Amino acid sequence: MSVMKIKNIFFLSFLMIFALLPAKAQNESGQTSLEDLLVKGNAYYNENKYDTAIIFYREILKSGKESATLYYNMGNAFYKLNDYAMAILNYEKALKLKPNYDYAKQNLEMARLHTSDKIEPMPELFLSKWWKNIVNLFDARQWTTLSLVLFAVLLIFAFCYFTARNRSLKKTMFFAFVIMLVLTIIGFRASHSRNEYLSTHNEAIIIVPTTIVKSAPANNSVDKFVLHEGTKVEIQEVVDDWYKIKIANGSNGWLPVDNMVRF
Repeated sequence: MSVMKIKNIFFLSFLMIFALLPAKAQNESGQTSLEDLLVKGNAYYNENKYDTAIIFYREILKSGKESATLYYNMGNAFYKLNDYAMAILNYEKALKLKPNYDYAKQNLEMARLHTSDKIEPMPELFLSKWWKNIVNLFDARQWTTLSLVLFAVLLIFAFCYFTARNRSLKKTMFFAFVIMLVLTIIGFRASHSRNEYLSTHNEAIIIVPTTIVKSAPANNSVDKFVLHEGTKVEIQEVVDDWYKIKIANGSNGWLPVDNMVRF
C-alpha cells in the first residue's frame, strides 16, 4: 500500500470522526434539553402549577420520548386538576409500558372512583387470566432480556448433555434441558405478546362528559346505551370517523372518533 493511499485513509477517517462529533454533541444537547424539560415540569408540579407542568411534559412527548414515569407524572397533574378522564388515560399509558407499576395502579383505581360508569367485567377463562398475569410480570425490555438469558442457559444445558460421559449426569442434563426449553418458549412467547401489545393501539378512554353508543356508524342509527368520561373501551373496528367499541361486560356499539382518545 502506497504512502498516498495510507494518507487518504487517515484523512477519510478523520473526516468521518469529525462529521460524527456534531451529531453526538447535538444528541447530548437534546438529551440535556429533555432532562431540563422534565425538571422544570416537576418543579411547576411541586408549585401546584399543574397546567404548566403538563405543557413541559407534553414537550417531552413531542420529541418522541416516552416513559412510564412521564405518563405517571402527567396522570397526577391531570388528577390534581380534577380531569379524571385524562388522568386515567395517562395512568393506563404508564401501565402499558410498565405493567407492574404499583403507584400507577393505585392512582388509576383512585381516579376511577370519580367516574360514573361502574361496569362489571365478564368472567375470564382461567388459562387466559393465567397467561395475562405471566405476561404482565415484566415489561417488554425485561421479557426480551430474560428470554435471551434463558436461551443461553438452554444452549449450555444442551452442550452439557451432548458432552457428558456419565450416564447419570447425562440424564440430569436432559431433564434440565427440557425444563429450560419450556421456560425459554414461555419467555419468548411472553416477550412477543408484550411487544405486540405495545405496537397495537386498540384501547381508548372516553373524554367527553356523556356519549351515546350507536348500533351502527351513523348518527341516525338506534341508540344502544350511554357511556361517560373516563370509561375504558376496546376498539374492534374503524369505519370512517367511527369506532366499533366493546366495554368490559361484553356490550358493543359505535362511537364517534372524537369522543375518545386511543392509546
